[in-house]
Amino acid sequence: MPLRSYSEAEIVLKARRRLERPLMLLIWLGLASFSLADGSVFYLLAGTAAVAVNLAAVHRAQEVYVSRFFVNAGVLTSTGILVLEVLTSRAELLAQLGHYLILIQICKLFERKTNRDYVQMLVLTMLLMVACSLLTMAFWLAMVVAVHLTLTAYTVMVFTLKRRLDQAAVARLVVEAGPLDAHRVAWNAVRDWPGQFLVRRSVGATIFMLAVGIAMFLVAPREAHTHSAASDGAALSGYSQSVHLGDPTVRRIYLSNRVVLSLQLTGPLPSGPYTRQVQYLRGQVFNLYARSRWSRRAGRMFSSGHESAPAPDTRLLDNALVLNVSQVASASPTLLFSIAPPVEVTTTQGQAQIDGDGEIRFSPPMQFDPVIRYTVRAWPMPLSSPQVDYLRRMRERSGNPPQMPHGLIYAGQAVEQLARQWCRDLLPDEREEGPRSDELNLRLATRLAQRLRDEYEYTLELDEVPGDRDGVEHFLFHSRRGHCEYFASALTVMCHSLHIPARLATGFRLEPASPAQRSFTVRDRDAHAWTEVFTQGGDWVPFDATPPAPAARQTGLFAWARDTWSSMGFWWYENVISYDNRLRQSLARHVVRSIQRTWAAAGSLIRDAGESFSRLLAYGQVDALMVRLAIAVAAIGLVLEAVVLARLVRRSMRERTRAQEASRRAPPQVRFLVRLLELLAPHGVGDRPAQTARHVAAEAARKLDLPRAPLDDLVDLYYRLRWGRQPAAADELAAAERTVDELAEKLRQRKNP
Repeated sequence: MPLRSYSEAEIVLKARRRLERPLMLLIWLGLASFSLADGSVFYLLAGTAAVAVNLAAVHRAQEVYVSRFFVNAGVLTSTGILVLEVLTSRAELLAQLGHYLILIQICKLFERKTNRDYVQMLVLTMLLMVACSLLTMAFWLAMVVAVHLTLTAYTVMVFTLKRRLDQAAVARLVVEAGPLDAHRVAWNAVRDWPGQFLVRRSVGATIFMLAVGIAMFLVAPREAHTHSAASDGAALSGYSQSVHLGDPTVRRIYLSNRVVLSLQLTGPLPSGPYTRQVQYLRGQVFNLYARSRWSRRAGRMFSSGHESAPAPDTRLLDNALVLNVSQVASASPTLLFSIAPPVEVTTTQGQAQIDGDGEIRFSPPMQFDPVIRYTVRAWPMPLSSPQVDYLRRMRERSGNPPQMPHGLIYAGQAVEQLARQWCRDLLPDEREEGPRSDELNLRLATRLAQRLRDEYEYTLELDEVPGDRDGVEHFLFHSRRGHCEYFASALTVMCHSLHIPARLATGFRLEPASPAQRSFTVRDRDAHAWTEVFTQGGDWVPFDATPPAPAARQTGLFAWARDTWSSMGFWWYENVISYDNRLRQSLARHVVRSIQRTWAAAGSLIRDAGESFSRLLAYGQVDALMVRLAIAVAAIGLVLEAVVLARLVRRSMRERTRAQEASRRAPPQVRFLVRLLELLAPHGVGDRPAQTARHVAAEAARKLDLPRAPLDDLVDLYYRLRWGRQPAAADELAAAERTVDELAEKLRQRKNP
């Protein structure tokens, strides 16, 4: 029952405040998300200021608006800005349209709003979120979308309720208009606002929409994903068949734990100073560098056992290191990996070829399996004379000599000067410089690698390389930070500037737990780049200039939050952005296996329980399984009983709270009626919501044998005070309270005669 009358102005104000508060937050969330994705600080600040002004006005029970003329002028100006951006700006068309939507939204914020304007503002913020999702795939967008969906559902519900209540209020004003109260209307919803109900329904609607979206995401067809950069500059770690320093599409790299291959080693392992050779699983080499990009001069390919390839002696193959590899095809569909140098490769799933640089090229069959299994025979260092001779003949036949012409690897004068400065004490006088020994070249490469490890910083957060600047020079003289490709490129170019035969190698780095380890599991995060220096001994010696991981990690709440955020971002890119048919099939197989294991376990448990129960009935034997089942059944019964009891207690407390709230909300003039209803409620009178006060009085007189006259007097007084809007005298209210006391005494006497 309504307990207060509100003016039309009060109704409009309260309705507008309840709608515009979530609407303003929704609008700000949309324009702020788009501005962050686009990197436009101006639009972020302008939109935030406009929303803040409107929120402050709503909080002060005011409305901020300007003349319709200025609003139309703002819309025309926004259209002109859009045309100007399209004609002059290099930004994407999507970003330009987003800026236009933000400007239109700001114009809408400062006009006198009607229900149609509220609908338009809702549509604009939804369009901004759609545009934002097209600009970025970052993890923060997922959380923003969840909040935006919940807030949108709540705002739409509030707007629908407001529009219906507005219509009801207008209709009631027309019917109940009078000389003194033409602008007064009774509206119980102004006070009894269903806030908790709307929140629960909004959360439920959001959960339903997310569930439907996730289901559609899981079953929708899609192409296979590659490790490419996302639109916001984030990418997953993994092997790449190209090296581009300062790629503008990559600004940060997340480490992926996806397993790409497993490796088993048999045969003799390198010892002494050559132990580190096992740590590098080579895929591809690069011997040409210019304009921040690496490329290669490909030599002739040799099929294993091909008649044109020099065949190694069988005795040499018997002493080779054997690699049994199972490789995920998506890691690199055309490359196989091996410890250098490989001399023979066998596989039944396609054709494998080895060139003079030791690369293994793979041609898959028509029916391409997701996993490639192959065996490689390689020669670990130190090499014997027959092995050196065989590799030399392989390189000669491939037409790709180890020492490339000087001009094919760009090395600026500043890079050469820095390299000579670091190795001044090792280099001979330029006038006396002649052919160097392998020992000196290796010492020079070691010095350069050590200086890079000591003086430069490893990071996965990358800086943009200006278009007119070389990537190596930018790394050495400006940023002084980067990942393994920067360190390996810098070392290779510096070695080449000192006339040391060197090249860039890419693949995976293994981290053996012990020198004798023979099995490895390689992940995407193990992808690596390093430098190889050629020696007259016949092989390429690996040099790694990349600094090791920090020995001690930062601790504390900030470090934990940062690591947690990074982990969630990685999970987002790996399982959502990188979701493809391969992951879907893997997920389906996992679900099927889980169901099968659960079904098998349940069947086994049922059989065991049946056998135990049979032994109990036949022989009176009680085993451990029966005891556990009895305990489980008892525990489940206790839990169910506790749940039922908790629900009963909560319901009782909720009803008591509602009664107390109703009592507190009731004006003093009609508190006597609230007391009467509280007295009659335990007797089952007045508990139906559709009953009026007159019906409650009649039912109380009939069921409880109470006198009808005092009950009718109380109802008449309530109607006169509540609907007649007549003031009550103090003696009338006192008499009503005494009447309620007398009725309460009669009920107590009837209960305890």
